[in-house]
Amino acid sequence: MPAEIIYSVFVSSTFDDLREERGELQKALLQLKCFPIGMELFPSSDDETWEFIKRQIDRCDYYVVVIAGRYGSLGPSGLSTEMEYDYARSIGTPILAFIHGDPAQIPAGLTEQDQKCRENLESFRSKTKRSIAKTYTNPHELAVQVMVSLVSLMESKLGVGFIRANQTVDAIKYADLMEENNRLKDEVNKLQRHNTRFVGADERLELTF
Repeated sequence: MPAEIIYSVFVSSTFDDLREERGELQKALLQLKCFPIGMELFPSSDDETWEFIKRQIDRCDYYVVVIAGRYGSLGPSGLSTEMEYDYARSIGTPILAFIHGDPAQIPAGLTEQDQKCRENLESFRSKTKRSIAKTYTNPHELAVQVMVSLVSLMESKLGVGFIRANQTVDAIKYADLMEENNRLKDEVNKLQRHNTRFVGADERLELTF
């Protein structure tokens, strides 16, 4: 039985305002046998944390960003979730963006109150719309959009993934068999190169009875 490949997905978004959405999204990813990685508990507030977040994105197969009514806490460069998004793009990680389709319906308590952050949020929305971006209006719709979009992305851009520890034996056995097969091929080639006829094999012998 072939080993089951599990893909890792970095989930980027603000946290407090999208708790329910993140919960639905994570359940959707698990149904797709993907491992969600979220850094909402590690805001990019200093250089050391930012380096840690970059390492997590480096190791992921896919990157998903969800944008609603908040821009989030500002990192070292004055960016928030946008900082993670820009980094994922810079290293070529396949990205899916999901933007709230009806911002006017977002409760005031879940939106940005700071003018600068509102401007940053609008700029971020515009940036993600220039690539692959989908809209959603509720947590369930977000989960469905993520599942459909990610399945399509996996077909066009296959990730590296990883396999379960209890299945690594199969992979090791397969690798050993391939190595043994290549070794035997080399041995056969050597024998064929040294295959010569017996001395005198062309002589004609006559037997008289």
